[in-house]
Amino acid sequence: MMRCGKRVGLALMLAWCHLCGLAQPLKALAYVGWWQPQSWQSVPLHEMERLFFFELQVDASGAVSERHGWPEQWQDLQAAAKAHRVPVDLTLTLFDSGTFNRLFASDQAIAKLLADCLELARPQGVSGLHFDFEIYKLI
Repeated sequence: MMRCGKRVGLALMLAWCHLCGLAQPLKALAYVGWWQPQSWQSVPLHEMERLFFFELQVDASGAVSERHGWPEQWQDLQAAAKAHRVPVDLTLTLFDSGTFNRLFASDQAIAKLLADCLELARPQGVSGLHFDFEIYKLI
């Protein structure tokens, strides 16, 4: 009898969660890749909750060494996002375990990364930073 009650309770809880999810509007996020510089123009910005500019690359010294033209070459994107009140986050990437290990083994490199992050997040038009560090081997 207890098992049946637990199942009914679980079913009711799942149904409630589903209904709560339906009550909330759908949210959409978009990545804007530097290698497709005009692609953002086909994104319905009025339907987006957030844009992620992809990518700014972090090196072993902690520097954001490759910015792919951000912000100078992306002023049209920034203006359109602002006009539609869509926040823009910068995506910082690091995909190499050796680079990751050298970076986080050095206090100086960590301090450099923090300084570069603060510099990137300071200007108007940047709402946040998104880290895409895909590391599969740790120190």
